[in-house]
Amino acid sequence: MNLHFMKYRKLSYWVSAVLVALSILALCFKGLNYGIDFSGGILMEVRPVVADYTIDKMRSALAEFKPELQSVDGGAVLVRVGLPKGSTDVQQNQRVSQIKNILGDNVSYSQVQIVGPKIGGELIRGGILAVLVSFVLMSIYIWIRYRGGYAVGSFVSLVLDFVLMFGFFQLPDWNSIRRQSRLF
Repeated sequence: MNLHFMKYRKLSYWVSAVLVALSILALCFKGLNYGIDFSGGILMEVRPVVADYTIDKMRSALAEFKPELQSVDGGAVLVRVGLPKGSTDVQQNQRVSQIKNILGDNVSYSQVQIVGPKIGGELIRGGILAVLVSFVLMSIYIWIRYRGGYAVGSFVSLVLDFVLMFGFFQLPDWNSIRRQSRLF
């Protein structure tokens, strides 16, 4: 069986160029989307006590905080709520109290965690350092393993992989769009 890969090389160049351009534009205009683990916030694991208290009811009750809710095994729900930048310990504890007042006796609390912005900043620095070190180590491996044009091609492929990886993380969360629009 003969597959003519080179027949479509010009199309693949254009597709790659468009994807790289979109990735770079998304990074420039949108920036990285840090989760609560990196930017700081509140993470609660709750279990509905009342049978008809669903995740949709929790989401609508907590709408002012723009929460991220996720069902986990055993009927538990993870509630993630971001905190404003520069929040003090008192403000963080007030936000936890507000959320507990809104959810009331409809849920039981398995755990409540607060991630402060200082810890989030350390995680961001550590993550960036890990990405850079892995990129440098892979580049060194390519330089040692391949010679000449193969090394250049492999390095370009590595750079494209990193750019497209960051661009891929800029894609919208289709589940949250679906929930907001109620179209699907």
